Amino acid sequence: MESENAINTLLLPERTRLFYIGPMKTGTTSLQQAAHAARATMYRHGVYYPGKGRNHRLAINAFLKRPDTMVAGRTIIPGQSVADVRFVPSENTWNSLIEDIESEPEKRIMISHEFASNASEEEAKRFVDELGPSCTHIAITLRPLSDMLRSHWIERIKSGERKRFDEWLTTMLDPEATTISTNLKRQTDQAALVERWANAVGPENVTVIVASSDDKNLSTSAFEEMLGLPERTLTGSIQDGRLSNRSLSQSEAELIRQLNVAVNRPDELSWHVYREVIQRGSVFQMLEHPSSTKSDPKVRIPAWAADTIVELAIKHVRRIEATGVRIVGNLESLCYKPIVATEDVENSDTIQLDIAANALIGSVNGAMNYENKLSKQIDKLHRRIDRSNEKRRNSKHKAENAKRNSLRSALDQFPAEKQPDKAARALSTRQLMRALKIRLVYKLRYRRSMPLK
Repeated sequence: MESENAINTLLLPERTRLFYIGPMKTGTTSLQQAAHAARATMYRHGVYYPGKGRNHRLAINAFLKRPDTMVAGRTIIPGQSVADVRFVPSENTWNSLIEDIESEPEKRIMISHEFASNASEEEAKRFVDELGPSCTHIAITLRPLSDMLRSHWIERIKSGERKRFDEWLTTMLDPEATTISTNLKRQTDQAALVERWANAVGPENVTVIVASSDDKNLSTSAFEEMLGLPERTLTGSIQDGRLSNRSLSQSEAELIRQLNVAVNRPDELSWHVYREVIQRGSVFQMLEHPSSTKSDPKVRIPAWAADTIVELAIKHVRRIEATGVRIVGNLESLCYKPIVATEDVENSDTIQLDIAANALIGSVNGAMNYENKLSKQIDKLHRRIDRSNEKRRNSKHKAENAKRNSLRSALDQFPAEKQPDKAARALSTRQLMRALKIRLVYKLRYRRSMPLK
């Protein structure tokens, strides 16, 4: 792939719209962050990465009409569950992305979010129709099924999963299981994923990139070559453990799982509190400050599941080969037999002290951050109430002035010498009493009678 011929083979035509759909846990976060960081450099070399954010998550969820929890500006309401804070982004979000893309007709375009891999076959075809069938190319990154399953469990741990890995894996490998979400099935059935998009856009317009443990830069290099970017434009720019979405270790994952079990009180613990204290507190702290010791093992596949996973992976590989899509990397590496967990690791509940300390520090920081957000929202609410009260006072004052001025105008229509007599006959008792009040107040304030005009 490093030769000139290989580069020419991967290079996409000008004005191609490259849609990188993931799926999750295949290096999507790192590549999106790299593209975000290199946005200006990419533009100078004829590639447009639309928008200002790291990826195009909201637009893609808007197109799919799927609920999202990451839209900015939502008010924190104590007691809300994760279901309460999910809502479908506006369709205008997707329309704005398309308008942005069409504003750069001469450049190659790259858009990305792994939620697009959740699309059904019909939705995949609609994506292609929207982006343009003649200029759309799909990029799919894959990694060994054993690694994907492990990473999906860890990701679920970050969002409240309480099952041990082996228990969760038992369900995932059961073909009769009915509790697995459609999205999770679509993400982990690698063959079906490639087949859906090959059918939607044609196999010649799909590139499958197989992640390599021996070449960490294989994926980013492939994207550089497809887009005609200089070498290392996207490669090696992300060091932040959280942004690169590194996996939790065995002890880190077990600590968060035990926390999930301990705080499993849906009626008392809102999603906002969990997200700020556990997910954005403890988890982020551990990801950004990994343990200084090297002895903590990774999460490993249980020995009983290894052969089943390899058999599934082989079937996926054969079906992917049959689609005729373009392959970058070694497709057979998806079938490798994983290193299995030892029995003592599977059954261990021991948590290292430094990992526990990191989690505790993170939870305190998360709680303080949550308190700060609530305080800002309360201040904002108070300012809104103050503005509303001020507006109401001003409206009342204007109404009183209007009544006063209308009474004065009625009196001013009469000649001065006839005003009292005619006013008595032309005005109501209430109006006369108001006029008398005005004159009395004037007399008391200025110690002289109000002059008649």
